[in-house]
Amino acid sequence: MLCCACSQPPWLALGDFNLIYEARDKNNLNLNRRLMGKFRAALNRAELFEI
Repeated sequence: MLCCACSQPPWLALGDFNLIYEARDKNNLNLNRRLMGKFRAALNRAELFEI
């Protein structure tokens, strides 16, 4: 994932990311915890957060 520089305008990402963000948000046991961790790390690096 690309990191944005401070000089760029703010980003807005829309969608339902629950299936890959939190295990508790899934309704089955088919989890890829490694992928979920990478996704959360990418969101943190991009300074994206839920509103």
